[in-house]
Amino acid sequence: MADPRLRVIDRRLSTIDHIIAVCSGKGGVGKSVVASTLSLLLARRGLEVGLLDLDFTCPATHLILGVGDATPEEERGIVPPSFHGVEYMSLIY
Repeated sequence: MADPRLRVIDRRLSTIDHIIAVCSGKGGVGKSVVASTLSLLLARRGLEVGLLDLDFTCPATHLILGVGDATPEEERGIVPPSFHGVEYMSLIY
């Protein structure tokens, strides 16, 4: 029997048209700055944008975006907070 959570995830991801991965095998090369800036510029152009920071060692996008003390809400799943038109999730939560 398939896990019902997988169907929910598939349904939610079905509305996403593009995924841009910002990654590097080395730390300190500006991944957080590039990802934050790119997401802000795309949101400024009127696109629906989400930023998921999966940096395990030193997440920094919350500092760049000025997230402060905001946290995601839970309503039939996790609802990310929005900053400057960007829906934001991070491992810091």
